[in-house]
Amino acid sequence: MKNELGAISGIAETDDPNPLGEIWSCGWFFTQSRHNCFGFVWQNGQKRPLATLGGYNSFATGTNNQLQTVGWAETNVPESSCVAPQVLQFLAVIWGPGVDDVQPLPPLGDDKASAATAINDEGQVVGISGDCDRAFGRFSAKHAVLWENGVPVEIGDLGGEPGKIIDLGALGDDPYSEALGINEDRQVVGVSYSEGFACRAFLWEHGVMTDLSDLRPGYSGRLCVANDINDLGRITGEAIQEGTGQSVAFLATPLTHGASVNGMAARPASINQAPEGSWSLPRNVMLRSGVRPEGLRR
Repeated sequence: MKNELGAISGIAETDDPNPLGEIWSCGWFFTQSRHNCFGFVWQNGQKRPLATLGGYNSFATGTNNQLQTVGWAETNVPESSCVAPQVLQFLAVIWGPGVDDVQPLPPLGDDKASAATAINDEGQVVGISGDCDRAFGRFSAKHAVLWENGVPVEIGDLGGEPGKIIDLGALGDDPYSEALGINEDRQVVGVSYSEGFACRAFLWEHGVMTDLSDLRPGYSGRLCVANDINDLGRITGEAIQEGTGQSVAFLATPLTHGASVNGMAARPASINQAPEGSWSLPRNVMLRSGVRPEGLRR
């Protein structure tokens, strides 16, 4: 969830070993060192850790313009539906707007665990509900849910009910895909996975999914994941460098004055150093102003 207040939410790993041997959600993104992790909000140069619900771990996914942050956190209750190495139950959470405000969001029906992935400025929260497994998917994601005033409602599935859901498909013959970001022009970005979980970043618009790497055949690496896209069409994500296999961040952005008006420049960047070089992506993959993909309306 993007906001206009400069508040950034995320996850950080501590030096404390988890006493239960849990990997927790951040372990799937970091080293699986089985250390405790916490969600945080960073604003005005200050990083504030987000409380758990009595357990050892928390995880933050986004902050809205009301300074409400969502994610999930462990309780102190061992849950029988947990899939090893997870032991403790976790629930979706809203932190804020006050620094001490913590509101757990219950699972749907008889589900045992929940996790929140985004919140809008109206306080509506979306996420998943299911068994106590990986909080970012698998058995924890039996149901897609919307919380309004703290009450979970099932969104539905690709059958179309009760939510209005459109299948975006996947790249080529890939069996899996995941949408990670959308802007006001209804451009969607994400990742498409092969059977062996090789990743390819995509841009979806007008009902067509495009492999971002195909738009810059001169780049020797692979654009692996497109994490987000803003209203100016700028895309951020993860690229894999050829040869070294190093994972680096990239920014793809529409070209401005002094460059081709028919392209989009993209520049890979690691945390420590930004490699030289940029490239152009054809402008025809960008949504023209005022045009909405078929089937999606405000």
